[in-house]
Amino acid sequence: MIHNLTIGHLDPDAIDERRAIVLEPLEPGLVAKHLRALGRRDNTGWTLDGMPVEEKDGYLVCRWLVGPRRNLVAEEFALRIQRDTGCLIADGEYYRLVEPCQLEGLMERGEVRPRIQTSA
Repeated sequence: MIHNLTIGHLDPDAIDERRAIVLEPLEPGLVAKHLRALGRRDNTGWTLDGMPVEEKDGYLVCRWLVGPRRNLVAEEFALRIQRDTGCLIADGEYYRLVEPCQLEGLMERGEVRPRIQTSA
């Protein structure tokens, strides 16, 4: 099974209804900065740890859990975008919000990631 991280300024009520409604588009320059830092660009677009990043209308979709594999680079990307913008992260397959503290990212062993407050 494949799970995707959906990242953006999304309506949380719409996520519960299995929809992605953008309240405000992500800033393209900021997205590009983090893609350049963590990803690779090939002839089909950006990838994070070899898995595609889909640039939608104002939000992003990244492969997260693919079978037994967890894409920690995608987690780190989502955490950086969330940290810099305050946007939401959602599990696109289960239509639920993902809190930053639920993601590991590229932390050093033993490092504790502080909880990031999200606006209600």
